[in-house]
Amino acid sequence: MKNQKQIKLGYSQQRGLALIMSLVILLVLTLLGVTSMNTSNLQTLMTSNSQYQTTALNTAEDVTRTAEAAVEAHVAGGAQPAGYSVMVGSGKDFSSYAWPNAEVASVGSSKYVIEYAGETALNSSSLAWRQSQGISGSNVSVFRITTRTAATRGAVRYLQSIYVTVDAPA
Repeated sequence: MKNQKQIKLGYSQQRGLALIMSLVILLVLTLLGVTSMNTSNLQTLMTSNSQYQTTALNTAEDVTRTAEAAVEAHVAGGAQPAGYSVMVGSGKDFSSYAWPNAEVASVGSSKYVIEYAGETALNSSSLAWRQSQGISGSNVSVFRITTRTAATRGAVRYLQSIYVTVDAPA
């Protein structure tokens, strides 16, 4: 009978330490899991934003090539392209340009502006034409093409190209 009493005393002296330790370990593992999920979500958002920015840049480059082809056709005697304006003597400042106006051309959801900056004389070191033959004294026509592309989830890219040609626009 004495052995049974000792066994009962052993059970009554336990205070539930195993339960408390199990709950603490479970809480730590839960916090680690939640932190890992948040980190994974943030990395997914950063990766998708990078993809949207890259897509917007690729689209802006394509639209800029379209605008450059329009300038090339105009210089070759074609009609004045859409989005064309003349900067010479206008005092225009591009930094305050309002995109949704009449001077803007559109390709899909992208917009571009072609600005003719006038003619500039070259010196002999500015440009070599065919095997280092300078074209000193020649004038070149300078165009500035600016493209704005908006992609998914607010990704916006601006791309600017300076197009220089020996021929003046018609």
